[in-house]
Amino acid sequence: MQVGHGPPQPAPGLDAAPANTLQHSCHICGRPFGRIQERNRHLRAFLPHWIYCAFPQCPFRCDRHDLLATHWREEHSHANGGQAPQQLERYQIYDSNRLVTRIISGDITMEDAIVDALSEVEKRAQELGKQGVWAGNLWGGPSRRSQRAHVFEQ
Repeated sequence: MQVGHGPPQPAPGLDAAPANTLQHSCHICGRPFGRIQERNRHLRAFLPHWIYCAFPQCPFRCDRHDLLATHWREEHSHANGGQAPQQLERYQIYDSNRLVTRIISGDITMEDAIVDALSEVEKRAQELGKQGVWAGNLWGGPSRRSQRAHVFEQ
């Protein structure tokens, strides 16, 4: 056996890893991802924030349940002993996974998904009594969200 000559060979009986492990790409910006879940999370970042804080006058919205739990502990520690509420999934404004699935399958464009999502945000704001709290910021979160929307205006 020679050491250090030529590329390493896989152990007998094991297949070599595929050359391109980044096989799932964003059809909007082209960024490649190794896992479908990573690509889908990336696509959700193009949509308005879909999770809200249950406190009536709190404008916080985000796109990940762990961020809501962190917000709850940091901003509303006086409630519930500082613990995040159970069943964070119930604080959804709309079903972002459904929209991402429709985008990927080609049933809907990203532009139409954004319109649908913003419509749902407006509807939920009214249902939750947060029209004034979310007024002027239907996207939620930092300004980079609205900057991503401009991708479609070019």
